Amino acid sequence: MINLITALLFISVLIIVHEFGHYLLARLFGIRVFEFSVGFGRHLWKNRIGKTLYAIRIFPLGGFVRLAGIDKTNSSETFSQKENFQNLNFWRKIAILASGSLFNLLFALIITIFVYWQIGIPQGLSGLIERVYPNSAAAQMNLLPGDKILGVNDVLMSDGREIVRQIRESKGKPLYFSIQRKSESFKVLLQPLQNKKDNYYYVGIRLASAQVVKYPLYKSVFKGIKETFNMSMATLTAFWQLFSGKANFEQLSGPLGIVSLTGEMVNYGIVAVLRFMVILSINLAILNLLPIPALDGGRIMIMVLEKLFKKDFKEETVNKIHYAGALLLILLMVVVTYFDIKKMF
Repeated sequence: MINLITALLFISVLIIVHEFGHYLLARLFGIRVFEFSVGFGRHLWKNRIGKTLYAIRIFPLGGFVRLAGIDKTNSSETFSQKENFQNLNFWRKIAILASGSLFNLLFALIITIFVYWQIGIPQGLSGLIERVYPNSAAAQMNLLPGDKILGVNDVLMSDGREIVRQIRESKGKPLYFSIQRKSESFKVLLQPLQNKKDNYYYVGIRLASAQVVKYPLYKSVFKGIKETFNMSMATLTAFWQLFSGKANFEQLSGPLGIVSLTGEMVNYGIVAVLRFMVILSINLAILNLLPIPALDGGRIMIMVLEKLFKKDFKEETVNKIHYAGALLLILLMVVVTYFDIKKMF
């Protein structure tokens, strides 16, 4: 349940950031914003400030903005020609449509810089046990967080990475661990178990980092830009491999997969959680810019085609294209969710 709530919170924050990008650019260009809403469903709170209704709704999954000239209006909602999205020039329309994704990328960059600057990056592993997982070999032998592994099979080891290597390469053979607990030293025999999915052995412990390195702001900015760019390129490559047939849908994760991965990231600490949020934000940004109808990228694609052919498509035709795109996305979500369930079992 905690994993589900955390995942919903992540997705909601990222969607709100995305919609805020649309909102800000629309306001900058003088477009009428009818509503900026956090969540969906019935109103929990609403307040009109100027010409815009700000609202919090009962289902806190993301949010939306309604812009004059794009979204349907109520009978009481009027706007001037200057406030109409359709009357903007080509490049300003593109800017508003792309601004949601650009804000997601900016959000990812800010988080990455913050991690390097204020939290720090864990480097290396110590022999100190940070966590013992329930129902594991380590838990059955009553190992505790704070215990320190001095060696394996009577070989002293100060580097936690060597301890992990010994476990992973054990092929399931029992290992003797030399343990120090406060002033007491003792040995335990642990039987590594195999993770058949990823083909490695484990005993159910997480070792603490040897050190956490923080960087000055100017270095954090440089590293943040570099890391965000690399992640964006990797995401683009992944989408290209998917659509070119070099990858398959089993490698994608839908809502259930995100919930599962969120739980795993929580287990690895705040840095892992924030980096996972960065990955989600970048994926949302790039996905929305793909030339798929019903997405921002699909709207941009139609506008580009209209510009090239110097002819506006009929509104009815455009609506049908977006409807088909929405059905395609729903079908894709069903397929990805099927594979998520298959992975879980």
